[in-house]
Amino acid sequence: MEGFFQWGEVKKAAPVGLSPKCGSCGLYRKCNTPKMEPWGEGKLKVLIVGDQPGDTEDELGRPFTGKPGQLLQESIRAIGRSFKRDSLMTNAIICRPPEDRMPQNGKEILWCKPNLTKVIREFKPRVVIALGRSAMKSMLEGIWEEIGELNRWTGYQIPMNGFWLCPTWHPSDVLKERNRVMEKMFTDQLDAAFSLKEAPAAQPNLEKIVTKLYEEREIVKAIEEIEGAGITSAFDYETNCLKPEYPKARIHSASISNGKLTIAYPWIGKAVKATSRFLQSKKVKKVAANMKFEQRWTMKMLGHPIEALDLDTMLATHAMDNRPGICSLKFQLFVQFGIAPYDTHVKPFLEAVEGSHYNRIHEVDMGTILQYNGIDSWGEKKLARKQLKQLGYVTDK
Repeated sequence: MEGFFQWGEVKKAAPVGLSPKCGSCGLYRKCNTPKMEPWGEGKLKVLIVGDQPGDTEDELGRPFTGKPGQLLQESIRAIGRSFKRDSLMTNAIICRPPEDRMPQNGKEILWCKPNLTKVIREFKPRVVIALGRSAMKSMLEGIWEEIGELNRWTGYQIPMNGFWLCPTWHPSDVLKERNRVMEKMFTDQLDAAFSLKEAPAAQPNLEKIVTKLYEEREIVKAIEEIEGAGITSAFDYETNCLKPEYPKARIHSASISNGKLTIAYPWIGKAVKATSRFLQSKKVKKVAANMKFEQRWTMKMLGHPIEALDLDTMLATHAMDNRPGICSLKFQLFVQFGIAPYDTHVKPFLEAVEGSHYNRIHEVDMGTILQYNGIDSWGEKKLARKQLKQLGYVTDK
C-alpha cells in the first residue's frame, strides 16, 4: 500500500504561540507582583529559570529571594560566581499561583511560555539553567512530549539552538531532601553550567544525512563500499513487528552508517544477500542500539549471527549511568547532541495495532521510512563514537 505522507510533512509538535495567554491563566489578578520581571545583570550570559515565584518573591517583587533562593545564592557563591552580577533570573510561570500550588495540568506553563521565549530572544543567553520540572517542561515545550521524572535530566548539558540547556533540581527540592550528596551534586552541576565557555555548534541538517537507495545494484555497491572502508559501522532494521518469530514477521528496511556514509534501503533481493555478507564480515566492527533486537532478527531471517559486535549504545549508557529512563537512542541523541525527536510522524505506525502483533509500517511512504531508518543508524554511530571516548577507548573510528 502506498503511503500517504512524505518525510518532513509532520516533524514536530505544533509550535508554541508567541503571545502569552495571561487572560486564560488569570494568575496576575491574584498576586502582589503580577508578571514578575527578570532580575540580575547577567554578565556571564547565564539565564536561571525557576518554576514559579513563592510568597517571599511575590512580596519583594523579584525571583529567588526566599529560602530556596538563599540556598541558590550560597551555592553560586561557593563556585566563585556572583548571583546578581553573573546571571539573569526568571521563572517558567511569572505570577505566583494561589497558596503556591503546582501548575494546573501544564496549561499555565504553556500559557506563560511566550514570556520565557521573549526573555531568551532578547537576552541571548549562552547557558540556561533550568531549576525544577516546571522549568524544564517550559524549556522543552513543543520539543519533547513527556518530560517524565526530573532526575533523568539533571546533570546533562544539552546543546540547543544557540545555548546550552543545563537541567538540575530546584533548590526547594534540595532543601526538602536535606541530603549532602544531593547538595554537592547540585553545586557541582551549577559549577559545570557556569563554566561552559562557548556556545554549542549548529545542529546538523537531518534532511541531508541519509542516502536513500532503491535499486538492488546501487544498494549492493554501497554496502560493499562501507565494508571496504573498514570503519566501525552502525546498522538498524525497521520491521513490521517486535519479534521475528511471529508468522508474518518481516524486515521492511535496513540502514548502515559509518559516519561518513549513511545508506538506507528496502529489504529486497540482492540487498538482503549483501547485508548478510556485511554482517558476517569480521573486517568491520558493528554497533547498534539494543543490539539483541538486530541479533535476534538476523539469526531468524538470515540464519547466522552478527560477527564483530563492538558496542551496544543502550548497554554503554547503562554502564556509565544507571538512572532509569535514559538509555533509549532518542533520549541520548537529544541530551548528548541536542537532536530533537525525529520520529513524531512515524511513531504511531511503528506501534503494534491493538489486538495484533503487527504495526502499520506498510502504510508509510518508503522514502519516509528510509529517512527515519537511516537517521537511526547515523545517530547510533555518532553516539557510539562519543561513548567509546567516554569509556576510555582510543579510536578514530
